[in-house]
Amino acid sequence: MRKVFIVLSILVILATSVSCLPTSSSKTSQKDIDQDTVISDLKSAVNSLKENKVSTETFNTLKNTVETLKTSPATDTYTKAQVDAAISQAVTNAVNNLKNDQSWAKGTTTTPTSTSPTGTVTFATTPAAIGQLYSASSGGSQTVFYTMKIVNNSSTWQYVKPVITMSVQSSYSSRAVTGITVTMSSGSCSLTGSRTSAEAATSSIGNFSISPNVGSGATSTSSLTVIPISGCNGTGEFQVGSGQSVDILIQISNITTSDVTLWNITNSISNRSL
Repeated sequence: MRKVFIVLSILVILATSVSCLPTSSSKTSQKDIDQDTVISDLKSAVNSLKENKVSTETFNTLKNTVETLKTSPATDTYTKAQVDAAISQAVTNAVNNLKNDQSWAKGTTTTPTSTSPTGTVTFATTPAAIGQLYSASSGGSQTVFYTMKIVNNSSTWQYVKPVITMSVQSSYSSRAVTGITVTMSSGSCSLTGSRTSAEAATSSIGNFSISPNVGSGATSTSSLTVIPISGCNGTGEFQVGSGQSVDILIQISNITTSDVTLWNITNSISNRSL
């Protein structure tokens, strides 16, 4: 409503200015004085629009009218009807643009993006909050699937490793992890690693390094970290071109522990430029 009031105020200013203009028979000197008055009033109206953040298109419509009048040769003679017509058209255009714009009435909508300033590599998971996972004391366990989108906003190729961290829920005690299966895949690049309670504990499972170790005789822990070490480009890295992104499907399953345990899952990345 404020912007409508401003436009109506401009109409009053312009109407007052026009009423003071001479008829077509006025002398050139009087024409110059009245034309300067009109220009001054128009400039004030334009500045009012600009200060109140009316759309650029609306602001420029009136500004152009002012400049046209201001730069016209002093020898030109304008009749009252000509000035009336120019002002009327400028105001009509301004009002129509304001009606069509309507951003001042209904607000603006912005779409959030997961990218960050140039020069960084970011990631986001879908879903954003990874579900908790129960491990079993024998047999299989729940399975968690999610996607990690890695975005390269730098000017060079980036080699990226997704890092998984599993932490025991605070109401549970530390556990020895005797079995786990992890997979990561994106297009032609696929990584996998698996260990069962029938196999001796190790810190290396397939394409991944896992800390602490997993398998028969594993050390009790409240936190487990999994990071790629081989495959894909040879060192377990996903290659992301400048300005590009990669979607990686991640699956965690078959977790066995010394007792049933609830785990929280979080993610991070390790990256280096080419």
